[in-house]
Amino acid sequence: MSADYNKFVSRYRIRNIQVARSYDRFDVLYGKPATYYADREETIDMDIPRDSFEDLVRATDHYDQMINQHRHEQYLRKRHPAIAEAYDKYQMLLALYR
Repeated sequence: MSADYNKFVSRYRIRNIQVARSYDRFDVLYGKPATYYADREETIDMDIPRDSFEDLVRATDHYDQMINQHRHEQYLRKRHPAIAEAYDKYQMLLALYR
């Protein structure tokens, strides 16, 4: 596992992670069954405490709100040159203070 996975698992107290693959059975010649793995997505089965799951849901909602706000601000900068200029100056000031 990468450091990102370890951080995620630790943050949300996840246990018993298992990767599951989809497979299909079908009949081939002479009625002998065969199994093959489909080209479907793998699924992850895991145990996560309810409060951690609720934290994950809130974090996802917060992320979605941030992305929507970012897109709206991009739209405003594209549509209004004065806002774009002010934003560029703001970004320059931030870079200077870092």
